[in-house]
Amino acid sequence: MLISSLPDQAQTTRMRLWRALKAAGPARCGDGICVFPQTDTACSVFDEQATQVIAAESTAKVMVTIWRVGNMHGMKIGGSMGLTTWAAFSGSDLAAVTDGDFIMTAGEVQPVLHALRKAGIHIAALHNLIMGVKPEFFFAHFRAKAML
Repeated sequence: MLISSLPDQAQTTRMRLWRALKAAGPARCGDGICVFPQTDTACSVFDEQATQVIAAESTAKVMVTIWRVGNMHGMKIGGSMGLTTWAAFSGSDLAAVTDGDFIMTAGEVQPVLHALRKAGIHIAALHNLIMGVKPEFFFAHFRAKAML
């Protein structure tokens, strides 16, 4: 997902971005928010447009979401019901921030928490959000910042 914000005076950049994004065919979720399919072409357009937004001294944030699948009361459920790992990124090459959630099964909790802490990523919370899902899932909320 690309979330962009361009100042009003950047009309030329805004139109160039809008036309390139429209041609790439992402799903539009709102003003300045586009969801791209996971294809090489879409990734290329995504990277190029994010670079142009930043070059126009505006902001571009990136959000990545990965779905899991589970069963609840005999029904298959997935990302639309909240079974997702997601991370949002913002900043620059010199200073960046990230935050998000990891979704894990019970056996994955300790390895994931160890990997996050080893990488210097702050774990804000660990809990179970949805009862009755098989397998049982846990969520770790995380955040980090990096300065070069």
